[in-house]
Amino acid sequence: MIIFFCALLILMAFFWYFATDNPLTKTWLGTLITVALVAFCLFGAVPPSEKLKKGIDLAGGSSFVLEIRPPAGKELSNTAITRAKEVIRDRLNALGTADLQIVERSDNQLVVQMPGIEPGERDKIRQTLEKAAQLNFHLVHPQNDQLAQAVADGDEYIAGYELKMMKNLDKNGEVESESPLLITRYPDLSGTYVKSANGGFVPGQGAMVFLAFTNEGTEKFFNLTRDNVGERLAIVVDGEVISAPSLRTAIAGGSAQIDGMASEKEARDLASNLENPLEEPMEIVDERSVSPTLGADSVRQGIYAGLAGLALTLVFVALYYRLPGLIAIFGLAVNIIILFGVMGMFQFAFTMPGIAGIVLTIGMAVDANVLIYERLKEERAAGKSIGAAIDAAYEKAFSAIFDANLTTLITAGLLYFMATDAVRGFAITLIVGILASLFASLVVTRVCFRWLMTANLLEKLSIGSKIRIPQFDFMGKRKVALFVSITAIVICFAEFAYEGEDALGIDFKGGDEIEFKLPAGKDVTVDQVQASAAKLGIAVQPQHQDDAGGSGTFITIRGPEGTAISSFDDEGNIVQKGIVDQLREDIPALGEKTAEGGYAITESVQSVGPSMGKALLTESALALGIGLLAIMIFISVRYEFSFAVGALFALVHDMIIAAGIAVLLNIEMSVIQVGAFLTIAGYSINDTIVVFDRVRETLALKKGNVRDIVNVALNATLSRTLLTSGTTMATLLTLSIFGGPAMRGFSMTILIGMIIGTYSSVFVAAPVTVWWSNMRGKSLRRQVLDTEAAKAAALAAPQQ
Repeated sequence: MIIFFCALLILMAFFWYFATDNPLTKTWLGTLITVALVAFCLFGAVPPSEKLKKGIDLAGGSSFVLEIRPPAGKELSNTAITRAKEVIRDRLNALGTADLQIVERSDNQLVVQMPGIEPGERDKIRQTLEKAAQLNFHLVHPQNDQLAQAVADGDEYIAGYELKMMKNLDKNGEVESESPLLITRYPDLSGTYVKSANGGFVPGQGAMVFLAFTNEGTEKFFNLTRDNVGERLAIVVDGEVISAPSLRTAIAGGSAQIDGMASEKEARDLASNLENPLEEPMEIVDERSVSPTLGADSVRQGIYAGLAGLALTLVFVALYYRLPGLIAIFGLAVNIIILFGVMGMFQFAFTMPGIAGIVLTIGMAVDANVLIYERLKEERAAGKSIGAAIDAAYEKAFSAIFDANLTTLITAGLLYFMATDAVRGFAITLIVGILASLFASLVVTRVCFRWLMTANLLEKLSIGSKIRIPQFDFMGKRKVALFVSITAIVICFAEFAYEGEDALGIDFKGGDEIEFKLPAGKDVTVDQVQASAAKLGIAVQPQHQDDAGGSGTFITIRGPEGTAISSFDDEGNIVQKGIVDQLREDIPALGEKTAEGGYAITESVQSVGPSMGKALLTESALALGIGLLAIMIFISVRYEFSFAVGALFALVHDMIIAAGIAVLLNIEMSVIQVGAFLTIAGYSINDTIVVFDRVRETLALKKGNVRDIVNVALNATLSRTLLTSGTTMATLLTLSIFGGPAMRGFSMTILIGMIIGTYSSVFVAAPVTVWWSNMRGKSLRRQVLDTEAAKAAALAAPQQ
């Protein structure tokens, strides 16, 4: 409640801030909002070890995607996945699994995440997850009321019966009490004979369950009820008594009803149990396991990458912009505090892609400040006073900042709702970071400028470097650029055709991937690994990669799906030995154990089934397609259609060439790469919108040849493009160097896309926009002027 009311007060202050025109009121409100938010977020993030939640790739642990496979002749009910989740939770809680997280991924899939567990625990949990659920019917002892408590107290023993505790629920479905039940030790009827079960509320009769049996089950159920009229029949799932209704009469015809339930919810839950969605074992279609040791290494590498990227950005901003640069650094600090505070308060997990999102957020945050400061330089050069220049700079930069960040939010939002958990961590961080960046650049820095003006510290303000960037004829080189772009696209398509499925990672093809982190001084050769795997009849191609921090070497081994981990029967005996166990048996370095009995070198495992790979490929393609469509619609609504055509052409151009270069560099296409491509799309549109915003403004103000005016606009944004792209590329470079194998391909793909996107925003998007407008036979300037006139008329209409 305290958090809610504090957030409400801050929100009300925000509305007041944007509603008032009084500069002094704005200054004080902005200051109070900033102080309140920083204090609020520090409370949510400090101490980080307790408040900030780490995902499996940072904390270590295992994640499974389980798929329900209904028995032959049965269909999954609407409640099947919910019941399956409850059964899985009960099983894992019985094992003492900490920090258990189970979420529904679809109508027939569950995601089970367990941070911090060791590989030995993982194997035991895997066996537990793959077990079928046992549904059976047991008769209750006729003298249960007299004998059950005595058996519970240890005073009696009844041969052929065992004691169970049944939970009694209230109308809200909460456990009200427990009753001891003596039930037959062996089932009197198997639950496999249940054909269907439906629960609900019948007016005038109350909550009840309707049962239907198979043909064979009809006769067996009739015989059981005929011989035991007046007795109770316990319904038992995985050894737990769910219900124990009385048999009032012999039941023929293959259908029955159970009444006397406290609520409709209890009836539906019982029906779900009777349908037994786990009668067949759940199939593990995706498995990802990271050892806690590798998780700690990921945290270390992520921190190094983040600090290096932050240091590069801060030093550059301070040196280039001087006092305004220090203001921007303060805004960045507030941005980071808000980001960590929100992540901590809402318990969003930090993941390895999430760390990439933080570092990229730092790079993006610079963009808004650069846009404002470059405008400020122009306004000061035009002879305006410092106060007027600051107001004009923020006002003119607002539309470009807002539109550019909104498009990135669109792509991040689609990532969150449509992508997998790994990419979702990146999306959450990016969404929070963008919102924090908007607040820091538009509110925090402006409040700082107002306080400095009040103290008369800005009278001799010097903004930015004196370096002059030469003018360039972008439009004059459009044919050369077109030739280069078309050639690059053709080469990329040829590369796609040549590589085919070989360009896809196991996320999309299916298969197993094992990774060991060998400490410095330990060595495992390719020949050793291949010879060991050959004993299982499996051919592998191990890959070595040095750790950027110099602390060891990563060795990656890939094999067919289901070969990495040993499989066991219900008694715990190995049915099929996995590659990991075989390697540990044959290679001394991998078989070494610690004093506690665990392995000194732990492994990370990823296993993706073929069906899951195809589903991920479809989902990823859909996310990309919808992302491009959403961006296209936004630009069409926000700007003229010619600009939307230019932006879409540049966007597709960037995606194709970035993907082609990534494949050429042997960067495999995986689910996380889909996040990289959507990020490239956001950056590409970001750059393009900033350029288009200046092109539209220049076309509306200047007269002359459209090509020349577009050139003027492109050169006016050139310094901003180089500054922003340079700082963001620097942060991506640190990720590529220090981020480790998991992040290296991800960050390298985005870095490639950033370079291509910077090129396309000036050499592709603007020329295509001009060309399209000429094809339509209407001047681009006339389209802009008509749009602005329509807006002015719409604003004036309510006042008339």
